[in-house]
Amino acid sequence: MEIGIPYIRTIMNEDDPYIVYKVEVKFKNWKNSVEKRYSEFLELHREMKMVRKILHTRLPRFPGKHVWKRLMHTFSADDIEERRVGLEEYLRMLAVTECARSTEYFPGFLEMPLEIREEYIIKKD
Repeated sequence: MEIGIPYIRTIMNEDDPYIVYKVEVKFKNWKNSVEKRYSEFLELHREMKMVRKILHTRLPRFPGKHVWKRLMHTFSADDIEERRVGLEEYLRMLAVTECARSTEYFPGFLEMPLEIREEYIIKKD
């Protein structure tokens, strides 16, 4: 599986602008791109942590929130790029874990069609 986050996009809304990360994924003959907010990555990580407890395995480090910077509205272009790179690395490392390949959470996050999920998920007999 190849995963990348080639760029981000800022969405302007009335309340507060936010960033979406374009996730591009290739698996066998299937390609897709999805846009995800940081909160969606965080939710994926929470799900993977639950799976990790059941499987007794490890997960890659998740790039943390910079709460103080968000509160002070001091996110710089470097901070945003650092997060993009961190999330990209997290997804690449997560994709090969037993946690990601044992449940529907990770393929669902990538919006894989069912027939592709069947090829990706590890079958346990």
